[in-house]
Amino acid sequence: MGNELQPPAAAIQPARMLTGVTLQNGWKLTKQLTNDDDRHTPGFFSVGYLAEKGSDRAFLKAFDIGAVMQMNGAGNDPSKMMLALQQLTSAFNAEDALLKFCSASKLDRIVRAIETGFASPLAGTVAASPFPVPYLLFELAEGDIRKFVGKTNDVEDSWRFRHLHEVATGLLQLHTHRIAHQDLKPANVLVFSKEGAKIADLGRASRDGHVAPHDNLHIPGDKRYAPPELRYGETPSSWVDRREASDLYHLGSLMCFLFTGMSVNALLDQRIPEQLRPEVWRGRYHEVLPHIVAAFTQVLDEIGPQFPEWARTDLVSLLRQMCHPDYRSRGAPDARAQTKSPIGMDRFVSHFDRLAKRAALRVRH
Repeated sequence: MGNELQPPAAAIQPARMLTGVTLQNGWKLTKQLTNDDDRHTPGFFSVGYLAEKGSDRAFLKAFDIGAVMQMNGAGNDPSKMMLALQQLTSAFNAEDALLKFCSASKLDRIVRAIETGFASPLAGTVAASPFPVPYLLFELAEGDIRKFVGKTNDVEDSWRFRHLHEVATGLLQLHTHRIAHQDLKPANVLVFSKEGAKIADLGRASRDGHVAPHDNLHIPGDKRYAPPELRYGETPSSWVDRREASDLYHLGSLMCFLFTGMSVNALLDQRIPEQLRPEVWRGRYHEVLPHIVAAFTQVLDEIGPQFPEWARTDLVSLLRQMCHPDYRSRGAPDARAQTKSPIGMDRFVSHFDRLAKRAALRVRH
């Protein structure tokens, strides 16, 4: 028993014990954030903190070594422990590289990283650990988009369309550089008082030609928001259908949420028979697709009245294009015939811009 290998000290999750720590550049971590906080929510295998330096505030994403080890069942197995560390290092490096690329490329609709580094719990808080906690420090938003959704009226409609335009612009910026976000959802759309909406959390993003540790995952992001083909086990072969069309589905679901309070998947699941649900169905996607299309058509028919009357026809058409269950039909119809812009994200950017301007005119009059 005396020679038995003991679990590493990192198993007690030092990433969750950083409250009160002051970083080298003067930022103090004053509060650990949870999924109930609306400014930022921690992502996969990370812990969020509010950071303060004088009057400035920021969000810190601490990568949770302990959680990764627990998932891998590291325990007393050194090979599993090293694998877990390798996975966490790869995830950190991939996100850090993407953030630096976005900053250098001036993608202003992507949340900006302020700095990267390592942190350790305060002395006496936790047993000595050989693993310092890697972190990313970001600009702090007023909150994610869920905080600001209210009842439908002309003022709210103007706000919705303006922020949808900004999010679509962010996706276009990413897609222009062959980057797919893959986890766009309300919690990952942050609102800034002066700059509007920005896309956050590139922790599950993929960049064409660059390897990321999650690239081989069937559903890289939050399963609750995944497009139906991925939920049913179908993996499109092309970059556009696999990655960009997935982002477009997420954008359409975000639009649906802003006007109805529900995602497209939540609405679909209410209308798909129990035996055909993704968690039950064991057949091929093309076999169940007609039933998904029928449920989606029902969704479009039933949620139309929840859209503002003056934009209803446009929004139903846009939702059909963005969230069509057949990913080969997803996108702007005229763009699908082209090779450089198959889903036509630029068309959606322009369309939301026009709707935002029309909504603003209605407010003024």
